[in-house]
Amino acid sequence: MLVIRWLDRSKDYNDLLPEEWFAMEGRFADRTHLVRGPERREHKAMCNVEVRGTVAELDYRPFSEYNLRQGNILGVLRLSFADSHRRTVPTVQWKGMDESRFLPGLAEVDYEPADVAADVREPARAMSRGKKWSHADLLVAMNLYCKLPFGRLHSTTPEIVAVARLMGRTPASLSMKLCNFASMDPALQARGIRGLQNLSRADREIWQEFHEDWAELGLESEELYEELVGASDPMADESAASRRPKRRFVMPCRFPVGDTETDTSVKARRGQAFFRKAVLASYNCQCCITENPVPELLNASHIKPWRGFPTERLNPRNGLCLAKTYDSAFDAGLISFDEKNRLLVSERLRAYLPDKVVEREFVALVGRPLRLPEKFQPEPAFLEFHREQIFERRAQ
Repeated sequence: MLVIRWLDRSKDYNDLLPEEWFAMEGRFADRTHLVRGPERREHKAMCNVEVRGTVAELDYRPFSEYNLRQGNILGVLRLSFADSHRRTVPTVQWKGMDESRFLPGLAEVDYEPADVAADVREPARAMSRGKKWSHADLLVAMNLYCKLPFGRLHSTTPEIVAVARLMGRTPASLSMKLCNFASMDPALQARGIRGLQNLSRADREIWQEFHEDWAELGLESEELYEELVGASDPMADESAASRRPKRRFVMPCRFPVGDTETDTSVKARRGQAFFRKAVLASYNCQCCITENPVPELLNASHIKPWRGFPTERLNPRNGLCLAKTYDSAFDAGLISFDEKNRLLVSERLRAYLPDKVVEREFVALVGRPLRLPEKFQPEPAFLEFHREQIFERRAQ
């Protein structure tokens, strides 16, 4: 945790910034951090973050109403790091709303473990520092990475906090591991988001293992995750959405477990649960055609069918997040996507015209581009297979 200690008129206030914010280059919107005031009282501040090379800027101006209500000053905070590892900050600058340039010397930087800040609000059991990551730990971390949207990899995410404590680690440690995985994701690299270069060999190996055998590693990691969280899965509560005025990603409920389940059905349930959560997380829980955000109305649709392609069953790149009507149409070959990811509608559906529902829900959307996910973008070869072997063949 980076602690910005102000030396000017705000000298009684400290900004607590998660170090993992600066693990990757790029622009990141709607970030919230704690501000600690007199008598260690805390409130929040909201900003956009941009990290480029050895410089990071936190812009509080777009959230003026929220920040002013919290008692925060508006402006841009610039952190200049000592090197590309972005671990130490020798220079802090600030530019206020009425200032034309950044002013140095108004603050200094200190560091404290992330769980120290958390313990101010909620006592927690002692975290193990310097604890080595076992292969099982890495599987659980990669499982969690697959199930969380990219924008929620920070140490204050409730799911990360809960899983980290069950693992005996700090939220910052687990968050940093997830950021390491994100830095290897081609979809994020294509957006110009780059992570730290000092990835461990184990991180690279676990990433490679998953991508070489999603069917096996997806099942194994889901089993380890279930053993760790037990009945207190922090990602299973759909009702959380109704308690928040602003919609956020909500993890779909877990599949039910019965005492009489066979080994085969247990594996199928775990595999389906992992695939669904990973696909919906990649698309930020929105239909890739209509942007429908209701989890109960969404399915994780296989591009290459589950039955015929066991090695691709749990591969998130073999999935699309579709509202249920479109999922059924996709499975039946009534819709597909062209080489530029634009929606296609079959002649079998057009035969129902001039039906108003078919016109409104399908034909009117022809040519609409598939909304690509933040990570695990669909494999073009899989979409080509669906288009040629399911969509076009059934049209004959």
